[in-house]
Amino acid sequence: MAEFIGVSNFVQGTTAAVSEGCLRIETSEGSLWSTDGTSLPPGTEVLLSIRPESLDVSTDPRAPGARNEWRGSVLTRAFLGDSTDHVVGVGKYKLRVRSNPTVSIEPGREVYLRVEPSSVVIVPAA
Repeated sequence: MAEFIGVSNFVQGTTAAVSEGCLRIETSEGSLWSTDGTSLPPGTEVLLSIRPESLDVSTDPRAPGARNEWRGSVLTRAFLGDSTDHVVGVGKYKLRVRSNPTVSIEPGREVYLRVEPSSVVIVPAA
């Protein structure tokens, strides 16, 4: 039975290793860390779900080596009244980011996306 889960970003990856209570997942665009699925064996193909409101977008990078930060470029933005939606291109992915309406970054600008490991959810296989 399928359930409606709303809008989400989906990223394919392969489990790698567990460190400090987080699972590292290798994707085509770099590593992501999740607190989900830490019991999965290395080499397991997974689908990750990241909600648009769980992503932070900034024009400034964090410290080198920070977990769960990807560099991309704003493709589109839309002001929705109570929020701003950005679509950010990261490699082959177009990730939707929903942020505070005071955050408005023009298309074409290089940005950094961040997500907490607890917000990177492994979607169970059917």
